[in-house]
Amino acid sequence: MHITNTLIINRPVSETFAFISNFENMPKWNYFVAQTIGWRDSRVSSAVRDNLAKLKELLETGQVRLQDGRVETVSS
Repeated sequence: MHITNTLIINRPVSETFAFISNFENMPKWNYFVAQTIGWRDSRVSSAVRDNLAKLKELLETGQVRLQDGRVETVSS
């Protein structure tokens, strides 16, 4: 399977890379890391797109609400 997504995050590349390369931050934007679910091929692309949208929102606004209702924030 091959999935391609493009997303523009309006933050400096260095800040974005530092944030996503710190695995402790992953549950803040990648809901499926925090919760184990059964994957189906048809859901993978949609889940990746949703997670990237959460990452964009979190990095651009400093706050995001996850699917389970938790609110995650990024400290400056």
